[in-house]
Amino acid sequence: MGKRQYDDDDGRTVADMSSVERRSIVSMPFHDQTQQFDRKERRAVIRGALGASLLIGVVYLAVFAIVIVLLLFLWGAL
Repeated sequence: MGKRQYDDDDGRTVADMSSVERRSIVSMPFHDQTQQFDRKERRAVIRGALGASLLIGVVYLAVFAIVIVLLLFLWGAL
């Protein structure tokens, strides 16, 4: 199967992709760029991730509670 010919192709190169290497399907993304943290940095990263996830969870719980209160108010139970 050769190169396709298009009617509207004028032959100009928009982006030269000749130097881009094809990655393997089984390779892990960012596998070559692993970082090694010491104990203090690792704990800081874990605390940051837990803090962010707990904050998101609290926001979801607050919105859920507001919806429940509004529905109870709408139905006249309060």
